[in-house]
Order: sequence, then C-alpha cells, then structure tokens
Amino acid sequence: MYRFILLTTLLLTSTLFAKPSTYTVFGQEYQVISNPEHYQETGLCSWYGGQFHGKKTANGEIFDMNKISAAHKTLPLGSVVEITNLDNQKTLVVTINDRGPFVKGRIIDVSFAGAKKLGMVGKGTAHVSIRYIGSIRPKKPHSLQIGAFRSAQHAAIQRHFIRSKLSQKIPAQFGIHKRGKYFTLVIEPSDHKTLKFLKDKLKHLEVEFFELKS
Repeated sequence: MYRFILLTTLLLTSTLFAKPSTYTVFGQEYQVISNPEHYQETGLCSWYGGQFHGKKTANGEIFDMNKISAAHKTLPLGSVVEITNLDNQKTLVVTINDRGPFVKGRIIDVSFAGAKKLGMVGKGTAHVSIRYIGSIRPKKPHSLQIGAFRSAQHAAIQRHFIRSKLSQKIPAQFGIHKRGKYFTLVIEPSDHKTLKFLKDKLKHLEVEFFELKS
C-alpha cells in the first residue's frame, strides 16, 4: 500500500515521471541525495515480491519480482550500489529503480530475485552494508521536428496549437529553430515516456513530424 501511495505522490509532483529532488510520504519529506559519490550505509534490508509484481516503479519501469532491482528512499534513481549481507557475506550489485522502504529501521528493499542472491528470502530481512558504486544514465530520448515554416510566427502558431491540445503540462521544451530559409518547431522531451506520449498525441492530431536521433 505504501508503494502505491508513493507513486501517486510522485505522479502528482512530477508529471510523467520526471525525477523530483524531494517527495513526501506519510507526511514526511525526503530529500534525494544530490551527490551520492561517497554514500555508504549499514542497516536492515527487506525484500518485496508478488504484491507489487507488474506494477510501476518510481522511475516508470514495470516491477518484475524475478529480476534484480531495489528501492531506496534517498539515492537518485539509476544509482548502482553494492549490497553485502553481513550475516553470510553474500553480495549483490543492483540498480535503484524504486522508492522505499518506508518501514522504520529499514534502509533498502530488494526484489525477490535480489533476496535470493543475498540468501535472505526465508528470514525476510538481513543486516547489510550498502556502497554506492556508480549510476546508469538513461539514454536521451529523440527530439521531434515539426514543419518547415517560412516565418518564425507560423512556427509559433503551430506551437500554440499543439500546446493547447495537451491535457496537461509535460516535461518537454518547445523550441523554434531556423534551418536555412525555413523555421521548424522542435520538441525535446525529457524522457522516453514523454516522447511516446507526444508521438501518440501528434498522430491523433494528424500533425506530421520527423524524429531526430540523439
């Protein structure tokens, strides 16, 4: 239940899963670590599985309990950490793609697959050490180029039309660029989910576009 509440909060504060620097769960505000380079922590690890299988994680991925992943309250999404089970010395390298755990005294949640690797499924929890070792930078989404207008004003009219048809503010930049004698409207989405949303919307509006490779 707490993970559902969290995702609702993230969706309200960061449209289409743009990563927030802070978020609030159960009335408590959490500040995402801006520079986790020297992050290390020791504490209690738990695991989660079937109850959340097939649901979206905080970064928009679909949670698969049979794949290795982890949830942390304040490390940036995409952080890669090494977890060591201090009870049996088994280790696991995992990427943070979710938020939690929000149970007092626990510092990290791993998926069922991760718990198996750490040898903690039966017990349910384990005393662990966590060490930040890097991050996975998401691949930048393609931009969308629209039209070849004889004036910047005509490009601006198209920009206004598209924005007026969007039901919500989205994390994307709408820029007008001069290409030789013509002006084009270029939309730069901040993430792949926004890119897909825009492509579907433009097709629905019957607006022709060209996808620019990053």
